[in-house]
Order: sequence, then C-alpha cells, then structure tokens
Amino acid sequence: MRNPNFELRTESEVLKINLHPDGKTAKSVTYIDDAGTECEQPADIILLCGYGLMNVRMMFLSGIGAPYDPKTGKGVVGRNYCYQTGGGGAQLIFDDKKFNPFVGAGALSTSAHDFNADAFDHSNLDFVGGATIGSGESNGRPITNRPTPPGTPRWGSKWKEATAKTYGRVMGIGGSGSSYPIRGNYLDLDPTYTDRHGRPLLRITFDFPDNDIRMQQWVSKQCEKIARTLNPKILTVGSVRKDWNSVPYGTTHNTGGAVMGGRSDHQRGEQISAELGCFQCVCGRRFGLPAERRPESHRHRGRAGLLGSGGDPRPLYEGAGTVDVDGATGRRAAAGFGSKKGIGSRVTP
Repeated sequence: MRNPNFELRTESEVLKINLHPDGKTAKSVTYIDDAGTECEQPADIILLCGYGLMNVRMMFLSGIGAPYDPKTGKGVVGRNYCYQTGGGGAQLIFDDKKFNPFVGAGALSTSAHDFNADAFDHSNLDFVGGATIGSGESNGRPITNRPTPPGTPRWGSKWKEATAKTYGRVMGIGGSGSSYPIRGNYLDLDPTYTDRHGRPLLRITFDFPDNDIRMQQWVSKQCEKIARTLNPKILTVGSVRKDWNSVPYGTTHNTGGAVMGGRSDHQRGEQISAELGCFQCVCGRRFGLPAERRPESHRHRGRAGLLGSGGDPRPLYEGAGTVDVDGATGRRAAAGFGSKKGIGSRVTP
C-alpha cells in the first residue's frame, strides 16, 4: 500500500464492469464514491474479488457471459452452483474430561480423510462423494456455546446448573461433505428484490441433492461409530435434513456459478479469460465441483446442533418455501451485498 502507484479508494461501491463495443474485453468499472458521485475508472486489468456470490452477480449486472437457463440447460453464468453438505454428527458429553474451548481457534481441528471423495469403496453404497470427518474447538464463547444434556430445561436454575457443569466437557465429531451440481441448483438475478441502487439482488435456488443427503447420513453413522469408542457419558447423534435454509449459518463454502473450461457453451473461466483478456474471477467461482478437503474447519463441527440438547441448532437445516425448477425442488434466497466496499482493496460481501 506504500507503493506510489497504488491508491485505495474506500467507502466506494462498484456498480458494473464496462465492456468494449465488441463485448469481449473490459475497459473500466463504474462505481459510486464516498460522496455519492458516480465515477468511471478505466483499467487494463480488472479483478473480481468480491467473494464468489458477488462475483457472479457482477457478471450478471455487467452482461458478461450467457446466463444459465435451468429449463434448457444452456448458458453458463450461474450454472453448477454448489454448497457444502453438513448436518448429522455426534455430540459427546464427559464427566472425566475438560476441553477448555475458550482457548480454541477458528481452524483448530483434526480431520480424517478416510471417507473423503473416492478414498473408500463405494461399491455397496448408494451415493458418490464423501466427507472429511473431524473434531475441533473453534471457540468457547459462553453466550453462543452453552451445550447441555438432552432433557435440560431451557431456562431456570436447572438450566444454569447444567450449563456450568457441561461447559468445557463437550466435544463434537462431524462431517463436512461434498456437494454435487444438479440442473435445478443455480444462481440468477432476482426478478423482484433490488438493492439501494435499484440493481437486482442475486437469487440462489438450491436444495441438497438426494445423493448428498444419502452420503451425509452414511457419514453421520461413521461419526457415531467413532464417538462410541470414546465412551462418553452422554452421546447424542444429530439428523440430516434435506431442506436448505439461508437463515441459520451453515457454511461459507459456496462454489460454482462461473465454472471453468474450454467450451464456451457450457463453461466459463479459461474461455472467458481468453475472451476478456483483462478479466479475472477470483474466489471459488471457477470450480465446477467443490472439494471436500478444506484448509479450515467447519466452524460449528464441534457442536452438532442437536434437537433437545440445548446446543447450537444452526447446522440443522430447517424447512423453507419451495419452488419447482424444471421438475427439481429448490430453495431460494436473495442476497444483497449492498454495503460500501473499497476500490482497489480485497472486496468481500
């Protein structure tokens, strides 16, 4: 940032990328500065670094690439949106162990890849894919992390007693699973909702494919087997639900929407980089399939979110309204990302 040829313009928000008349090369960005003035910034190189979801929305708003149509299967941008399959897992409560979760860290975990991807025999299984299985201590915040045994009252002296006794004596074992693209899971622009500038919000149409649910249910059973070898005083196993919900935190491992490849009719990335020359899409959008192996732990792996346990329910996916997309049932949510960002900095929604 000390380089004389670098300028960081804070409190600014890019509205769109402007293309040359041929529609194949980018020439500038239009943005609003901190005074509310609309400006145009020419550039030889334009990087999309607004996280995967905002990157795809910016491509839509800028007319870059053909939007994906789930009815015909044609189009590129918004296609192959994937998430990460979670839920299930086991919560273990001990009398003779203390884990000191308050000295944890966001990515403090140990994971095994024995059941990841195709690392194990699928011949007698009814799914493809797999998951890492691990356990971690991401935090010990006493307000958000108050696991209690099943049957504990939600409030009162008995709840306080159980909270004090159980805190620090709980661990979880869970799986972070693969997510495969299907025709009915995709990104597009919302026809109704807009941001403060009148631009359509990004709409996510998604539900967990049946294959991924079967995979995660099987992985959850493996988590239970591992947990039983540790002889906890109380063992509770979570459930895996199909209905995706955008409200509770699940994971931030979003992938797809701007997939790579050499065929311009089905893929973007290598082809779009060649066409636009000075256009790059950063942060997860260029992968058709998300990898199960992650450099960080699932933030809530240590808390299975068990019904009746008083634990964190966020990894359990509650039901939401459905829409029919070409015969496939999906969940829809509108994502705004309307806050101000810095021009020239790493942009995150």
